[in-house]
Amino acid sequence: MNNLFIKASKNKFRFNSTKGKINVEDLWAIGLSYLDGIAVNLHKELEESKELSFIATPTSKSKELSDKLEICKFIIGERLAAAEKLKVKKANRAKLEKIQAIRSKKSDEALENLTEAELDELEKSLL
Repeated sequence: MNNLFIKASKNKFRFNSTKGKINVEDLWAIGLSYLDGIAVNLHKELEESKELSFIATPTSKSKELSDKLEICKFIIGERLAAAEKLKVKKANRAKLEKIQAIRSKKSDEALENLTEAELDELEKSLL
């Protein structure tokens, strides 16, 4: 994949969008659904540019379209993975907070179940 990004930077790949042409770096910053639209359009262009032949080699235009599509698919995959990782991290954080709240509640319950004498003794030890 690194070679593909090197090729994209050397050849100054530009991607058509409704806002004009954008570069590879911009693909990381645009909305995921917007990026998906660019990938879909590239796929359509690639399919339209293909000629059915078993002996002809792909044209440079179709190779570039294919490379651009692979870049888009890679970035989409990376961004989806990052979003999933963030989702799991948030869920884990929420679960951890819940566990801490339960522990606090159990600690409070333990204190509430102490006798007056035990509370006095505990209080003296803390002063």
